[in-house]
Amino acid sequence: MEFHVSRNARDRYQFEESLFSLSGNVIFANFHAARLFAQKMNQKRDLVRFPEQAVRAGQINALGLIDEIMHFVVAMYRRR
Repeated sequence: MEFHVSRNARDRYQFEESLFSLSGNVIFANFHAARLFAQKMNQKRDLVRFPEQAVRAGQINALGLIDEIMHFVVAMYRRR
């Protein structure tokens, strides 16, 4: 699964560039990679005052799945 992450977000959360393709798409090979991604985001957030802003690895995985499903749906639409 892969989806685009803006340059601004990559810089803000200091994600490792090795996670990204040249187009800025992040690729998660497994659930552990999504966990590390969420952890990086949570380190930059004020979760003591705003716990609802916590990012969960499951949400990251769901985002990747939704993105892949949408690619599939659009491809089906184009074929028809």
